[in-house]
Parts: sequence; C-alpha cells; structure tokens
Amino acid sequence: MFVPAYVAVVVYLYLEAARMNIIKLPSLESQHAFPIEDVWEHNVTGLAVAVSSPELVEATHWSAEQIRWLFRVGHPTFARLAKRVYDGDMAMVSPLSHGISLHETMSTILAAEGREDHGQVSMRGGILLALEPHEIRRYFDEAFERYRTQMPHATEIVGEAAGRLFGSIAERAMLGAALAWRFDYDLNSRHIEHEK
Repeated sequence: MFVPAYVAVVVYLYLEAARMNIIKLPSLESQHAFPIEDVWEHNVTGLAVAVSSPELVEATHWSAEQIRWLFRVGHPTFARLAKRVYDGDMAMVSPLSHGISLHETMSTILAAEGREDHGQVSMRGGILLALEPHEIRRYFDEAFERYRTQMPHATEIVGEAAGRLFGSIAERAMLGAALAWRFDYDLNSRHIEHEK
C-alpha cells in the first residue's frame, strides 16, 4: 500500500504531539530500551490504542522505513523469506508483513531512535536470505517462541491488533512481529554489548 508523504507527516506530528504531551495517549512513555526490554506495563494500554488503527500502523511503518535502515532492510528480507517458505501464498505473507509493520510502529513510538550499523544490518539481511527453507522455518519458529516468552506485553498488543484485523489467522501477524523483533533485538543487543 502506498502511503502519501502528507499522511506520514501527519502521523509523525501526531506521535510527536503525544510524546510532548500536547495530546495524550493513555500512559505512553518513551522507552529507549525497547526492543531489548518488553513493553513496560504502564505503556501497554497506550501502545495498544496507538496500533489499533491499521492506517496509523501503515503510515508509521512507511515513515520509519524511510529513516531506519534496520526496518528498510528487515521488512523486505522477511517478506522474501516468507514467500520462499510459504510458496508465495499471500494469505500467509500479508498478515506476516502487517506484523512486521506493527513491530516497526511500536519501536518507532517507544524508542524512535535505534542504534544500527548499516553494514551489520545489511550483512545480517544477506545471511538470512542465504538460508535454506528448513533453516528459515527453524529461524521463524525460534523467533516466535522467543518473542512469546521474552516479550509477553508486546505479544499481547500485537495479538489484539492482529486479531481485530485478521481474526483466526492473527498468529501469522504475530510471527511477523516476532521476526522483526528478533532482527531488531539481535542487532541492538550486539551494539549495546559492543559499547560496554
């Protein structure tokens, strides 16, 4: 879906107004340790409200991909991997892609600035694209399980948003969020360890 630039600007201004308390999203506070740490409990309601709109998610994700190399590389990487694993079945790929957008939106709202090394991001994306189908499935399964275990609040938020949009196939969107989270987490946790 193409998002016009003016929509991206409106979303950006909306999020900045919320961040500066000009408008109030319920209990929403910047959380710079996301995605290393789960969504704080007092951020769950506000973030759930923010990502409940598919249009807001799409516009925010589009804007975030223009700014963050991690999202610009990660999203198409996982969409390509999903197409390979699911033989191009868009009933699998579309919800997965929306889940990726949900993670990008949550990350943008909570921790607008990410630490990323363009070379590491690109290299990691290339490594993932070189995986064999059985390795891709294992990566997908591991990401999903880690996400559900390590990020219960984020899982709840994505599950609710995806459930409204996709109903019984909401887990496919949750898998997309899990993949984007793992990519983000792995690269950011390495960067933080390097700084220590």
